[in-house]
Amino acid sequence: MNANQLSAADVWRIFRANAWLIALLTTLGAVVGFGVNTYLAKNFAQYTAVGRVMLNPQRISDPTNPGGSFANGDASSLSIEQLTQSALLRSDTLWRQELKDANSKLIATGWYKRFLKSGGFDSGAAVQSLQQNLDIIPIPGTKLINVAMSSESAADAQDIVQSVVDRHIRNQRDVQIGSRAEELTALNNFVQTIKERVESNRRAVSQGLVTLGSSGRDGSSTTLQGLQLQISQLLTRRIERADELDLARGQQTQLDQQYQQGLVPASINLQVENTPEIADLRNGLMTFELQRDADIRKSPNSMIAKETDSMINAIKGKLEESRERTRATYFTALLESGKQSVAALEASVDVSGKQIGDLSTKLGELSREQAEMLARSDGVRQDEESVRKLEDRIILLKSTIQGEQNRLSTVDWATPPTAPDTMSFPRLPITLTLATLMGLGLAVGIAFLRELLDTSIRSPRDLAKVGNLNMLGMIPHESDDPQAEGALLPLVISQSPHSIMAENFRQVRTRLQHAASLDTTRSLLITSPSAGDGKTTVACNIAAGLALNGRKILLVDANFRRPNLHSVFGVSNDAGFGNVLAGQASTESVAKKTSVPNLDVLPTGPRPANPTELLESQLLVEFIDRSLEEYDHVIFDSGPILLVSETVALAPRVDGVVTVVKAQANSRGVLLRMRDALRQVKAEHLGVVLNGVRNQGGGYYGRNIKNYYAYQNSN
Repeated sequence: MNANQLSAADVWRIFRANAWLIALLTTLGAVVGFGVNTYLAKNFAQYTAVGRVMLNPQRISDPTNPGGSFANGDASSLSIEQLTQSALLRSDTLWRQELKDANSKLIATGWYKRFLKSGGFDSGAAVQSLQQNLDIIPIPGTKLINVAMSSESAADAQDIVQSVVDRHIRNQRDVQIGSRAEELTALNNFVQTIKERVESNRRAVSQGLVTLGSSGRDGSSTTLQGLQLQISQLLTRRIERADELDLARGQQTQLDQQYQQGLVPASINLQVENTPEIADLRNGLMTFELQRDADIRKSPNSMIAKETDSMINAIKGKLEESRERTRATYFTALLESGKQSVAALEASVDVSGKQIGDLSTKLGELSREQAEMLARSDGVRQDEESVRKLEDRIILLKSTIQGEQNRLSTVDWATPPTAPDTMSFPRLPITLTLATLMGLGLAVGIAFLRELLDTSIRSPRDLAKVGNLNMLGMIPHESDDPQAEGALLPLVISQSPHSIMAENFRQVRTRLQHAASLDTTRSLLITSPSAGDGKTTVACNIAAGLALNGRKILLVDANFRRPNLHSVFGVSNDAGFGNVLAGQASTESVAKKTSVPNLDVLPTGPRPANPTELLESQLLVEFIDRSLEEYDHVIFDSGPILLVSETVALAPRVDGVVTVVKAQANSRGVLLRMRDALRQVKAEHLGVVLNGVRNQGGGYYGRNIKNYYAYQNSN
């Protein structure tokens, strides 16, 4: 998580720390809200009268909907009719018509009298008031329209709603009575149009039935069943030809491969041997061989036998040459015959495919004609049903007109308005809630603004915002640790070993061992950015913790400005660190034993005239080297690094520096300056100890302390 982001714990801490502010501003907001509501109720009270108008379900607005009832489920028609009637109720023309009627209830209202001027009635201002205060709202999913008017007088609001809606109902009744004859004419014309369409569709259906059952001039069937049978037969034939084509192609491929490899089929060899020319040569060869055998029996070495052998060899060569020529001729003829057979089969397959495609096209056309015929047939039935319903409606409409029974408007009252008993504005629950929420929002905003502007170090998250700092541990404030009460804080790890402060110092010791190898990091400097951060307390407890861990420790007071270690351990400060650096005494002679085993302390002694120069000299290096021959670690307690030069001189000459930052006392800017100061002198900064962390007022440590003692005392 980004260091600048707030966690849930941080948000809860902010709320706890600013609880008084949130409670104060929230209560103040509620008080202000009550006062504002009282003022508005006294000077700007509004009363709202509400009436409901219902759409008349008997009106036919479309000849194609002969049922004419919105209750039939035509939600779209109902919505359109609601919007239409709402627009008419909002019409300026309707309002001006009512305002000009001398018999209207509006004339007697106090609202009307507000627009009476010396020059007459200001109708424009009255219409503008109606636009602002008269609400016309359709209720979705119903046949109702809400009509509401807000006014300073409850009776005026009721009269305005009553007058406007009554005027609209009368107008709609007049329009409906005048449109009955036109509606009847439109219905008759519409019925005649549907009847003509029915007759046309009937003729088309009859013609289609004749067409679908006929045959072609060439004797082929054009019915759906006949075309499907023909396609099935052609498909069977095409599959057979395709199988024959695959077989022929396979044979042709085999012959081509044999021809390329020089292999001759046995059938061609048989044809070659039966050729007359080959047969004659073979018979002549046989004759000469018989003659030679006879000559050899008579005279094995005669010249005649040798000449006969020559003739036999010549005939053999001619026989083999004739065989090769005849074999190539027959092979070529066989290949050409195969190609012609494949081409013929391919042509047959293509012809079958074209025939199938033509028949499929014709089948599709017939299917479309059949579908069109069925659609026309359905249309005829639907139109006949529509004609029947329209004729029934025409009869009813004629009866209504003749009996003068149609006195209903397209709209009528569902619920007339009544004079409201309570104000619609202001409303105390709403005003109080809004004011309280505004107070709460203001308080929360101020709380987070304070958090944003507060740059003090209070938790590890604040340290992370500085960056590149190792957190060694946190030490709670002494007033929040009940077991540390009465113990000397610099020695709390030995005097009150079961307190949470001692536990946290042990954690610092452990983390310090992980941050740097204590076998090589033997000289340590404990400092802080400012005075009063608790560096002496941390230095003493780290030294005591390492001593209790079996290491021999020398704790050196290097704060010549404000020496304090001699007071902590109750030793004399007559001679000390300054005397050793000046060569006036040895470490063994001025170092003091303490009550903590393995821990010796070296006070400052008298302040030298030039402490900074001594700490920058080779004398300090020699002091550390000599001390480490006898002790495992030398720990220096120095002054604030941002205030005194001795600490700046000492920092790069030790193996590691531990800084102490007091919670809520130092800002992130101070911590940044301290980090940069250590970097400038190339000191090894091992980490930060956050000291004096509070648990109250949204502090960081409260739950940790409670859980620690609950766990420790569970047994």
